[in-house]
Amino acid sequence: MKFLSKSNQNIQKVTSQQLSYSKVSDRSEIKRLLSDDQKGFCAYSECYITEIHSPHIEHFDGRLKNTDEDNYKNWYLCLAHMNLSKPKKIDPYLPILNPQDPDLKEHVIYDKKAHLYYSNPLIETAINLIKYLGMNKPELVEIRRKHVERIKSIFDVADESLKQYLKNHKQELSYITALEAEFDTDFSELSY
Repeated sequence: MKFLSKSNQNIQKVTSQQLSYSKVSDRSEIKRLLSDDQKGFCAYSECYITEIHSPHIEHFDGRLKNTDEDNYKNWYLCLAHMNLSKPKKIDPYLPILNPQDPDLKEHVIYDKKAHLYYSNPLIETAINLIKYLGMNKPELVEIRRKHVERIKSIFDVADESLKQYLKNHKQELSYITALEAEFDTDFSELSY
């Protein structure tokens, strides 16, 4: 859940340049700005986006797509799988926690033993966000679990420090929330 916030600088760029999703010619710049804000990671899965991925500009609230209310705060850069497998309609998940809510990290917690996200305390809006974004889909949970286990096994035998290794291999910061929970360390500064 680390890559959902938007920088004021990029919000202002979108506004001043009048970038619009409906203008196909604007989409590459929108993707660049989203990638910048998200440090190159998928907003929903936290998987590092590489050159072979085809990321989508995802509309968090699909009801706003192609309306005057659709704007940068509603757009996220996501792996195609995360976008295409997300429910098309948000209505069954309302009320929902806004991804840019300043209390998001207090309400959506990662359980390193189960490799699942949960709401703490149990609040309907956070539970709905977790379900809507598919953060606990079995295939994503399994990929995340395997990634964390692989990183753990590397450091059981590695001479290099964990932080140095992750700094040198940014793609290994995929599923960063899971890694931080497992190693009880904040890796945020390494994603920049």
